[in-house]
Amino acid sequence: IMTLFAKNEVNVLSTLFMHISSSRSIDDRCRIIAEQYFYPLYEYIYEQIEDSSTILYLLLKYVYRTEWFHKNRLYSLYEGDTKRGEDNLTLDLQEYLHNQGIDYPFSTPHSPSGRSDLVGLLETEDPMVIEVKLFNLEKGYDKAYIRKGLVQAYRYTLDYGKPTGYLLVYNLDKRDLSLEINDKSPVKTVKIGNKEICIIVVNLFSDGKSASELKKPLPYIIEDKYLLNIQEDVQ
Repeated sequence: IMTLFAKNEVNVLSTLFMHISSSRSIDDRCRIIAEQYFYPLYEYIYEQIEDSSTILYLLLKYVYRTEWFHKNRLYSLYEGDTKRGEDNLTLDLQEYLHNQGIDYPFSTPHSPSGRSDLVGLLETEDPMVIEVKLFNLEKGYDKAYIRKGLVQAYRYTLDYGKPTGYLLVYNLDKRDLSLEINDKSPVKTVKIGNKEICIIVVNLFSDGKSASELKKPLPYIIEDKYLLNIQEDVQ
C-alpha cells in the first residue's frame, strides 16, 4: 500500500484526509486511520497465525536444531546400534516434542492399522500423527521404504480421523534425498483423497569432514509418479 501511495497509484488518501480534516478530535483521526489500515492488517496476521500448524512449525524447528547442533551425536547413536536405530532416533524426536510443550507425545500407540510412531494432541484442531522412517541405501531403506511410510501415515490419519499426517525421514545416507513433488513449499505435501501428508527430511549423514572438504552429494531422486502412485499400497 505504501508503494502504491508513493507512486500516486491510489487516491484513497485524499478521501481519508477529507474525513480526518473534518474531525477536530485527534482521537477521531487516529481511529479512522486505524480502521482503514492497521486493523485490516492485524486481522490478516491473526488469521495467518490461526491457520498455521504448530506441529509443522515444531517439526521444521527440529530439522534445524538437529542438523545444526546434534547431527554428529545422532548419527553416531544410529551407527552404534543400527538394529534399534529407528527407535533411538524416534526417542530423540519424542524428547524434543516434550521439551517444546507437547505433554504426551505417545510412542507407538495401537490403532486399527498398527502402531504409529508418535501421536498426540488428538483432541485439538492441530493433532500430531507422525510416522518415522529411515533412508539408508546400504541397509535397504530406499524409496520403497519411504513410500511405505507415506502409506502408513495416511492410514493412521484415517484411523484417528485427522485431516493431516506427518512423515519424518532421517537421511542417513551419503546421497542427497530429493523429493520431486510439485510443491514450492519447503515441506513436501502429498494429498491422498481428503488427507494431507507432510514429508519432512532430516539430514544426519556425517563423515567427519569439514564443509570445505565436502563434495556435492549425488542426489537420490524419488519421482513424483513413484511416490504418488500408491493406490496398490493403500488398498
